[in-house]
Amino acid sequence: MIFSSFFRIRVTTGIALLVLLCAGHTVAQSYTIAGVAVSATSGLPLSGTAVRLAAQSSGATLGTRITGKDGGFRFEPLAAGKYQLRGMRRGFLPTEYEQHGDFSSAVVTGPAQETMHLLLRMAPEAELHGVVTGEESEPVEGATVMLFRCPDPHQPGRKIEMLDTVKADDTGAYVFSHLRPGEYRLTVKGEPWFAVPRTSSTSGTRALDLAYPLTYFDGATSEVTAAPILLEAGSREQADVRLQALPALRIAISKARDHKNSSALLRQSAFGFQLPDDASTALAAETPGATVYSHIAPGRYDFVADGHILAVDAASDLAVDPATGTPVANLTGTVESAPGVAMKDLALLTLEPTQAGSDRASHTVLVQDGHFSTENIPAGPWRLKLENGYGHALTIASVAQNGKSRAGNLLPLGGGTVTLTVRASLGTQTIEGFVRREGKTAAGAMVVLVPDDLTQHPQRARRDQTDSDGSFLLRDVVPGRYTVIAIEQGWTLDWENPATIARYLPAGQRVTVQGGSGQTIRLPAPVASQPL
Repeated sequence: MIFSSFFRIRVTTGIALLVLLCAGHTVAQSYTIAGVAVSATSGLPLSGTAVRLAAQSSGATLGTRITGKDGGFRFEPLAAGKYQLRGMRRGFLPTEYEQHGDFSSAVVTGPAQETMHLLLRMAPEAELHGVVTGEESEPVEGATVMLFRCPDPHQPGRKIEMLDTVKADDTGAYVFSHLRPGEYRLTVKGEPWFAVPRTSSTSGTRALDLAYPLTYFDGATSEVTAAPILLEAGSREQADVRLQALPALRIAISKARDHKNSSALLRQSAFGFQLPDDASTALAAETPGATVYSHIAPGRYDFVADGHILAVDAASDLAVDPATGTPVANLTGTVESAPGVAMKDLALLTLEPTQAGSDRASHTVLVQDGHFSTENIPAGPWRLKLENGYGHALTIASVAQNGKSRAGNLLPLGGGTVTLTVRASLGTQTIEGFVRREGKTAAGAMVVLVPDDLTQHPQRARRDQTDSDGSFLLRDVVPGRYTVIAIEQGWTLDWENPATIARYLPAGQRVTVQGGSGQTIRLPAPVASQPL
């Protein structure tokens, strides 16, 4: 009886204490994120998909679920907040929730937020494979195969990119996996197994001094006539390349009297990208008056020597004087904000030819702690482009060359050693807002910040994608007058074309960004989502 009475007293006291605690504190509400991983092409559920949940603010992984036969996943309990959802499965590209290119939507939990029936649409990866052979169908072992991806039509200003390089195996086979849908180009450089190179110091026989020229799919030896390769989601395409051996050439690059101990550099490029060093089959030898390259396949080459660069279309043995070429510049410089403070974050500075269709390649250099350097840039007019770590183009206010400054981003470059000071409007302001579609949340919409002077300053434009609650955040905004618009499924739109974007502006929301550092502008009303 004593024990029973004591037990009742303890239980009664505990219940009373719990009631008091609950009366003084509100129990935090928890939320759930759940849905199904499906194929973006077939719509069928995907079992065995690893679905990762991460906090958007820190990127820290909060958990991973492996989907079952129904493709389902579930995360709980979760606090109110924003989360990144990412799916990974063999045969599919790593995909984030509502991903469109570089953009995706965060999943927002909280009161009245629908996060229980999400569809994580996984895009099947494509593959490109093939065999590199010679004239007699013999495999070209060790051939260097380079894959280039063409820019999407709705990504104005983007250039073709060198995606990957592989070596053909002993059967001549190569493969590129994990590819996105799109248009590609293929380039191959190899060496005939039966070739016997002539060296510059021996006469030798030319019968077996053979070399494969740089060859593009499908059999072209000029990038202008290279055939496109179109890959669809989940497709497995084959692109075989046959190389034809041609008599190798010998090219002597003369040396100036004051450069007797220098060497000439040989470059070969495809689509503006220099070929890897191990792709070259040329042999170099130094003589008192020249650098002699032998075992060169016919084709286009750049020779850098004596402070000049000379482009040569080689079809026979040649002796060339680099002094007849274009002077080159060696650049060092800094990137500063408008007040003159060095840019601390990583950035990319690109020199682009000012003339459309120019055969000069663009040059991109990494900016670290506000400093950069690069060598052998051909003299002439260039246009500078600056991008920050988010891929946002920043406005270049002025460029100083060897202390002489001029407004804008044009660089009339001479030869020799050049010191540059690039001043940019870094844009530390942000714009926050929401997008609504007929009064409801508009998730996955494309948001564009359109400057009034889009034609003159397209680099001031910014884009984002709405999260599951319709919210968006536009970063790195520089002072100016803008219109914020939202377009449903607008990811294929040529949004940088003023004529294309003009019809969406009347329904947008006007905003003026003043000077300042780090300010956040919150739009007073939701932006209306417009149909494509």
